[in-house]
Amino acid sequence: MELWKDTKRANAQKLIDWLLSVKKDGWSVDWLNMVAFAELGSSSSYEGLTEPVIMQVLDEMSKNNKKKVDEFETIFEQRLKFNAIATNKKIDCWRFFIPMDVTLSAGIARRSRIHILGKEFTFLSLASVKRQLNKKNRNVLRDTNQITLNTGIIVEKLPNVFISVSTHKSSRDLAWKDIEPAFDALRGLIELSLGFYGWRISIGRESARRKLPHPLWMIAFKKGEPPEWMNFLTDEDSTATSFELDSKMLSQIKKKAKIFRTEPRQKSTLFLIADCLRLYSQAMDVRFRHLCFLGFWQLAEAITNSETVGGNTDKVAVRLAWHGMKIGLIGSGYKETLAVLGKKRSDIVHRGIHEIKDNDINILKLACDAAINWLFRIHKSLPTIAHIEHYYRLREMNQTDFEAIKGCVAYISKHQSKQK
Repeated sequence: MELWKDTKRANAQKLIDWLLSVKKDGWSVDWLNMVAFAELGSSSSYEGLTEPVIMQVLDEMSKNNKKKVDEFETIFEQRLKFNAIATNKKIDCWRFFIPMDVTLSAGIARRSRIHILGKEFTFLSLASVKRQLNKKNRNVLRDTNQITLNTGIIVEKLPNVFISVSTHKSSRDLAWKDIEPAFDALRGLIELSLGFYGWRISIGRESARRKLPHPLWMIAFKKGEPPEWMNFLTDEDSTATSFELDSKMLSQIKKKAKIFRTEPRQKSTLFLIADCLRLYSQAMDVRFRHLCFLGFWQLAEAITNSETVGGNTDKVAVRLAWHGMKIGLIGSGYKETLAVLGKKRSDIVHRGIHEIKDNDINILKLACDAAINWLFRIHKSLPTIAHIEHYYRLREMNQTDFEAIKGCVAYISKHQSKQK
């Protein structure tokens, strides 16, 4: 396996020589070593060449008097194959029990399920979770002090509702990594469904805009083993007031989730929507206004396929503003406003100016809501991200160029059919 291209091998050799020369029982923590490890990994073509991995390979090289770049690559490839074999032998079913600050209304059936991105999420009561943990382990949910002791999170009352989801992986962390995109998409779908075209004005302390708080902890369980506790890093430092979910709301969420029952193809419009839902939930989770604003702008960039225009802020604003023409706004809608918000985004990123107001976020969120709603409506007609980009580009053309392209497409199609 070649980790470094020809143009980078000489530099990689210098870094390896240095790191081997300063190794004693290990490596001292200083700027020279810190940057050398980072530079060796960053110059590699393999994303998994992290500092701990480099240390393991260099340690083996030192023991066996190896010094060359190609020897580093050989040892790395051997370890990669060994780890793959070891991993494949130990695939387990990991089930996660995630507490949710939500109250289910009486009309919602027990063990309601939502399928999204190939994962099944089930709403469970506290009693159901205890039964699944079995008699030996259910005492982990005995009282709030037990939860606080294991998580470090101050829990004022025992949660009544959990979401359960499972997958098969070789470790707890890999299992959650497999589930997390679907969980984020589910939360984004919930927030979009419950807060569509919603807005807010905050008074006093800044807080997140989401309706359903991100959980602060969860339990990972593998059959035959004690439950393991996992913490989430969020802007919220305590549990929040419970949100009530009724059968009508749940029905709306399930209806939208149907199109994501299985994982969508890469670069499809459904894949883009799923990514947008993840970004949506992240933006709604953020406590501070300027960071929430940046989260929604990142969502706007995804919706408008900004990569193809170099992330141009003005182009993002123009493309996003077009969707506002469809929702009954007055005059130019929010075209000029989004242009100003684009400048505010640049002020935050490039100048450190954080002067963001609630209405800046409200209007940007409205624009994103309208645009995501459009993606839901056209995902069958424009099934790939390439279709979306061509649509934006053709919309922005003057009539002369548009007619010229139509003529060229008709001409090429005609001659291709004749050749067949």
